[in-house]
Amino acid sequence: MPLQPNDTVGAYQIEKQLGTGGMATVYKAHHIKLDRYVAIKVMHPQLLQDENFHARFEREARIVAKLEHPNIVPVYDYSEINGQPYLVMKYVEGQTLKQIIKQRALSLDEILVIMERVASAVDYAHQQGVLHRDLKPSNIILDDSATPYVADFGLARIAQMGESTMSADTMLGTPQYISPEQARGDKNIDRHTDLYSFGIVLYELIVGRVPFSADTAFATIHDQIYTQPPSPRSLNPEITPEVEAVLLKAIAKDPQARYATAKAMVNALQEALKRSGLEKLDPARAQIAVPTSFSPPPVPSPSSPIPNPMWDAMRQAGANVNPERMMPRIGGRWVQDGPEGPGFYTEEEIEETIDAGLTDEQRIRRFVKKRMEERMGLWIHGSAYLMVNLLMWMIWLATSISDGDVNFPWPLFVTLGWGIGMFAHFFEYYNKYGGGRDRQEAMVQDEIAKERERRSQNKLKNEDRTYDPAMRIRLNDDGEMTETFIEELDPKRKRQ
Repeated sequence: MPLQPNDTVGAYQIEKQLGTGGMATVYKAHHIKLDRYVAIKVMHPQLLQDENFHARFEREARIVAKLEHPNIVPVYDYSEINGQPYLVMKYVEGQTLKQIIKQRALSLDEILVIMERVASAVDYAHQQGVLHRDLKPSNIILDDSATPYVADFGLARIAQMGESTMSADTMLGTPQYISPEQARGDKNIDRHTDLYSFGIVLYELIVGRVPFSADTAFATIHDQIYTQPPSPRSLNPEITPEVEAVLLKAIAKDPQARYATAKAMVNALQEALKRSGLEKLDPARAQIAVPTSFSPPPVPSPSSPIPNPMWDAMRQAGANVNPERMMPRIGGRWVQDGPEGPGFYTEEEIEETIDAGLTDEQRIRRFVKKRMEERMGLWIHGSAYLMVNLLMWMIWLATSISDGDVNFPWPLFVTLGWGIGMFAHFFEYYNKYGGGRDRQEAMVQDEIAKERERRSQNKLKNEDRTYDPAMRIRLNDDGEMTETFIEELDPKRKRQ
């Protein structure tokens, strides 16, 4: 249950909730005796399903609490409340880098000052043997004096799922900023994974957008692993070849091809700017930089235009998705042109694609509208069934009376035949919106619990994996991961 204002957590009094994410809920609190404000991050209850979570939390929290750097948000304390572990951190009054770049583009001088200090913090943590694993603009906070702080060092590691989850290779990180090796679930990642994320942030600040941001989280992660990043100069013409070379090296697919440290990356950028004479960036570069990571849509032949009602359905639903990623309809389904060849979309996947681009309110409105439409259809169907059957039985009764004998009850065929269709219609509605839907979800959760139990007891063989896991991720409105569900698929096998 969320904490409320004036609740006490140890020596701290809760003032208000600051926000919530996939791993923790953050509160502003006041230490009465020391008269200082702190930020308290309470881990989400679902993380406690991992029996090793408490031990890992204490171990990692102790390590992170030792980090002492002027640009790292310090950890003051850690403990538990009602069985839920929490971290106590310095409260930084200000805005995240993500909030700032949503309001305006930073100048080149601002970028260099901020990233120099962030680089110093990242390199210091690496020297202490600590990886961030989820470096992104929303984890960089600028206080009122524009001093940057890197937050949440070690939080991703603390919240890492263990063997009791669906997969031991659960991915940590945010799709737009995650490194290829982290997205693949590689276990032996090192500082280069943070340097990749640092490079993505630098790319975004200078170019005006992140290199990979597809319609879905899965597509974005797929691009991080397999697709070469778009040329910065193709997105922002003012970028010089020297600066472009630095940005592309920073986000190289091969970890060893990247810069050795964050400081080395910033130094290389400063040298490239000096050599090329680039002194300022266009404040409107975020509007100028256009997506180029999508394959162009097929060009219909003038003699045989290709119908594509899927695009219209996506637009009508208000989904914020790129229709150019969808290919023409074939055999009642849709194909996507990907590096592994065409893949088939089922009707359920099409619905998921539309929902992924909607806000929570739009998604709820769409669901309620569909439910009302289907309920109205069911009522119309039922009313027609009753009226037609009543009319036919009245005709049969009238003819029987006029003949003076009971005729064969021929309306029975219509009653039974149509009744089967009526029952199927009702059953379909019941499974979509009624108790059948709840029972189906309960069965899914039960199977997940059983699978977790099998994993925790090591009854499932750890087979040699020669394929990359496909990942389906639920995102919040900011495009950040809130929950991770991993489904292992063989990419060599065509999706049916």
